[in-house]
Amino acid sequence: VKNNQSLYDKQIFFANSVLWVVFTKDQIND
Repeated sequence: VKNNQSLYDKQIFFANSVLWVVFTKDQIND
């Protein structure tokens, strides 16, 4: 269970990082 939770957290962190990069790129383009 602990390993699954760690993997889940990594997936969330990765998804948030991607969304943050996309969001900042949109802001810079404007």
